[in-house]
Amino acid sequence: MTGRSSELQLFTTWPQLVENMVVDSESFSDFEPSNAPQWSVRVKMSEQPACLLSEYLSEFTQLCSSQGSMQELIGDLMAERASPSLSNSLSLLTESRVPTISKVVKRAKHPRKERSQEGPITDDMLTPILYFLFPDADDNHKHPYPDNLVYSSSCEGKKNEDLLTGLKSAPVDGLVWRLAVVMSHVVHTLGGAKAAAHLWYEFAQELRFRWEKDIAVPG
Repeated sequence: MTGRSSELQLFTTWPQLVENMVVDSESFSDFEPSNAPQWSVRVKMSEQPACLLSEYLSEFTQLCSSQGSMQELIGDLMAERASPSLSNSLSLLTESRVPTISKVVKRAKHPRKERSQEGPITDDMLTPILYFLFPDADDNHKHPYPDNLVYSSSCEGKKNEDLLTGLKSAPVDGLVWRLAVVMSHVVHTLGGAKAAAHLWYEFAQELRFRWEKDIAVPG
């Protein structure tokens, strides 16, 4: 067996059978497992299993306690994108300083003449992730959010003090839920803390762009 279980043992028992009334030899046996009146199972667990899910969660937990700043992790990328030419100074004042999803789509349709610096996550990997988080930015979106997201508890009739002291959760397949899933994925497979910082940077800038342009946030 794989995962945390190292061994699985199945037992069949005849608790009310008299020993001298049955035959159990190498050539013949009355103990047919399929006819046993009582079945039981025992599982032996590994102390330190090699599970992919545990690796994802362990790395994500370590990331939560990281003391590295955004400047330390992706400072070069932030500096490169925050240094536009004078002709783009108006855009600097009115729009986000990093490409939003709408700009990523436009860039895919019209290739850039000059290649800017890529972050830890390449554009071909970043774009599907952003489309997964913001499917409304893709005309042919494959992963739309459910029409009715189910929350674990209702906020109606509760005081703010009660809401703030309770467990914070998000509906399954909602924006926060999807962000947690893709964040765990990029940490494990796309570059660790630097990849997580890059994704968070792009995610925050997309939220900022939508806030400034009064565009609804899905999920």
